[in-house]
Amino acid sequence: MPKIFKQPVFYLVLSIITYIAVFFYLSFYKYTHFLYNLEDLSIFTNTLYNTIHGNWFWFSTHGGYSYLGDHLELILIFLTPFYRLFPTALTLLFFQTLLIGLSAWPLYLIAKKFFSHSPNLTPTLQKLGPLLISLIFLFNPFLHNINLEEFHLAPFLIFFFLWTFYFYLQKNYKLFWLFFILTLVSREDACLTLGALSLIAAWEYRKNLWANKKWWLYPMLISGAWFVIAMAAINFFNPDDNYKYLLLYGNIFDPFNWLIKIFSSKIIFLLLGLLLPFLFFPLLRPKYLFLIIPTFLQIALLDSSGISVIFSTHYQTFFLIPLFLALITALSSYNFKQPKNLWLILLLLLGTQFFISSYLGPLSFLTNHQNYLKNLEDPIANQKIISLIPPLASLSSPYRLLPNLSSRPTAYVNKLAFLGKKHLSTKDFSLPDNTEYLLLDSADMIEYYLHFTNRSQFSSMYWEGAKRLRETIDRLKLYPIFQTDSLILYSQKDILSYYPYSIFSNTSTFPSDFVTQEQTWGNIQFKGYEWDGDEEINLFFINQAQQTDNYFFRFSSFDSQGKKIWSKLYPPAYGLLPTHDWPVNQLIVLNQPLTFPQGSSSLELQLVKIKGDIELGPLNDTRLVIDEEKILGQVELKFQP
Repeated sequence: MPKIFKQPVFYLVLSIITYIAVFFYLSFYKYTHFLYNLEDLSIFTNTLYNTIHGNWFWFSTHGGYSYLGDHLELILIFLTPFYRLFPTALTLLFFQTLLIGLSAWPLYLIAKKFFSHSPNLTPTLQKLGPLLISLIFLFNPFLHNINLEEFHLAPFLIFFFLWTFYFYLQKNYKLFWLFFILTLVSREDACLTLGALSLIAAWEYRKNLWANKKWWLYPMLISGAWFVIAMAAINFFNPDDNYKYLLLYGNIFDPFNWLIKIFSSKIIFLLLGLLLPFLFFPLLRPKYLFLIIPTFLQIALLDSSGISVIFSTHYQTFFLIPLFLALITALSSYNFKQPKNLWLILLLLLGTQFFISSYLGPLSFLTNHQNYLKNLEDPIANQKIISLIPPLASLSSPYRLLPNLSSRPTAYVNKLAFLGKKHLSTKDFSLPDNTEYLLLDSADMIEYYLHFTNRSQFSSMYWEGAKRLRETIDRLKLYPIFQTDSLILYSQKDILSYYPYSIFSNTSTFPSDFVTQEQTWGNIQFKGYEWDGDEEINLFFINQAQQTDNYFFRFSSFDSQGKKIWSKLYPPAYGLLPTHDWPVNQLIVLNQPLTFPQGSSSLELQLVKIKGDIELGPLNDTRLVIDEEKILGQVELKFQP
């Protein structure tokens, strides 16, 4: 056997390359299947596009202002030359995966430093233990979640901080400061964890404190100064002149409120969940867990009940790093009496990563059998509608198509126009008059209903959302130019001959090919329908009283044996005319394209009331979950001859 195959570094390099290949493929798959629907990838893509074209750090996604008004992440400049060469969101996703994979390298060196000086370990464990630690890192499901959750600069923090810590151990002052500064400029709150590292250094040098001040005092002063500078810069660039994320904390100056939040059951659940993949071994040597405190306070004091989402997002970055450092010190210094015990623990830790991943990571599809609402459009239809929008045209887009449309000067997210507010702001928002395209997605409209009506801070804004969109379309003089069954594209330039809805005061006149099939569903009267081509249907309704809720259409098709072969949920008129906004005692005509499969012999329409919410799927994309679906009325629709 060649000598290289006996070296742990060979398997480390192989593992890193494999990780990068697998997770960039998953990122590529997620991107090409339009599953990045949490806004963040769009924000960074639009910011980099504007930066390389001279409008430094400007992004339009949330209304148009400098990204430095959200976060001071100057390391983003590092990506600009690469984005200039490859101006696509995939460039960002590649570097995210690359840096996470490469972070196993400094972690391996840190583990090697501790294991090689441990008198409790055999030479074989000293040699192979660091490799197993690196494998545990690369298989960690929470790390995978960070990798697959949109794009963030968390991977830069992991990579730079681990090198900072390694050169601190090596007492290499110049390289320590290089990576210290790189960590510092990666994100404004990184200085808090670096400050915590300075306090640990002060503790470790406590017997000769002043003589070693360069390892703790100077880093502490720089961290503190950077925090002040960062907060001042963010306040300066933010259009609201403040750090907008303070809105997530409520009354932050109430000590009693602090205690209630810190010792709540949700925080206990969070800590237990984070420790579980490590089998609680970091608690044996908890010194480096002190690094967690700044991030812990940031998370614990949030006015949010959704703490479980931390397991799926980049917010756990500075939880994971200290946990791995504490794990290394625990396994290298604890006396396990027999070497085979430590081998067993390392292998058990490796297996635990797969077990946790099946519940809280990318392998959760094996155990999670939620009733996810299927994606309402296929990638081919998405690409078709994207191709109709010129590369530099200003637009407003739905969540899942925005990453593919953000490499342009102006690309807003539809949520702003719907809610009429800027992101995390009390300021009003409306699409500017120079907006050329508006792309609407039925999936967004269903998500708005499920998500916003369940949250008090949004519920009051939700009920006027469709009206705001209709008024925006009228104000901007937009006309539909293309539609699929769940996407409709509006533009100022071309006009289609059909619209998603029409309203008539005459309730007794119908077209010649109209099929009468009257039914009454509560206060809603279904009059009948007409086919407009082979796969478009016009539905005729009269609303007899003001509706207090929004209902949805479920279309289902059946084969000749009566077996259901297709079913989809749609908001009326792409969500532009929800039942809550239906006028009373007027004829409402709704146009709906359908995509039922070949072999369909019959078609059924149901009016349904839904309950549910959104959850994160295995690839950290938002999925619509329907917990309850109540049928208010149903009718069989005959295909045209």
